[in-house]
Amino acid sequence: MMRSFFIFAALAGCLVAAGCGDSGRPPGQAGSDSPYVGGPCMNGSECEFGLCQQGAQTPGGVCTISCGGSGNCSSGSSCVVLDFGWLCMVDCTSDTDCRTDYSCQDIESAPPPSDGTEPMTTRVCLGASSAAAP
Repeated sequence: MMRSFFIFAALAGCLVAAGCGDSGRPPGQAGSDSPYVGGPCMNGSECEFGLCQQGAQTPGGVCTISCGGSGNCSSGSSCVVLDFGWLCMVDCTSDTDCRTDYSCQDIESAPPPSDGTEPMTTRVCLGASSAAAP
């Protein structure tokens, strides 16, 4: 009985350590098929963090993480200001880095600066139809 407890405690400790990570980032790697950030979804049960965002900026749904307050996202993603809040979206350098119906767009990084300076921008994959008109 005592041996089982120690095995359980050791496994629980490993799981906690793996989930927290040393970098302070949430676990997982973002990408077009990732259940962490970037993969398509119809509901939250298909996503590791339970958040499937639907809307014009996220056609076909996208697994994501709410990064409000922390600004921390899984590797390969950034915290940005979207119509529905601060969410982690897949980083990109060109449209080929994004899944179908998405394009690589410049968007305001979150959290916005508190000192009155211009917000920083980053490039992430968003719904192609949500690109700002010139």
